[in-house]
Amino acid sequence: MSVTLTPEFEDERDTTDAAGDASARAAADVAAHGNAAQRREPDQPIAEQEPRAAETADDVPRVLRSRTVDDVASLVGSAVAALGFTWIVYEHIFAWSGVLGFVACTWAAFLAFYTTVTMMGNPRPVVVDRLASAV
Repeated sequence: MSVTLTPEFEDERDTTDAAGDASARAAADVAAHGNAAQRREPDQPIAEQEPRAAETADDVPRVLRSRTVDDVASLVGSAVAALGFTWIVYEHIFAWSGVLGFVACTWAAFLAFYTTVTMMGNPRPVVVDRLASAV
């Protein structure tokens, strides 16, 4: 199998002699690529190299969210459902009154709704974690 180099890649082939002369390779790199400061010498540590423009442009950390849209919708929906459920049961069915009892029943209903909604689409460890974070 023979490899044919196109004229644009002929300068990039290995120009070392049979003894593996590193200085000949370095000279070929300088001739092929111009500035010797941009090329790494064999004994130069990688950390001392200047980063290439393509590497710095792509090296942007991604934003991590702790809550997804589904999580926020579950949280808000459970809060609204708990408020409506408690208002109907506490005020109209049982005819109770009092702010403290209403808040306590709303909180208990919210935890029940939030646990139920979270169980529908997540495994048990996630449900336990979200319930613990809601408390």
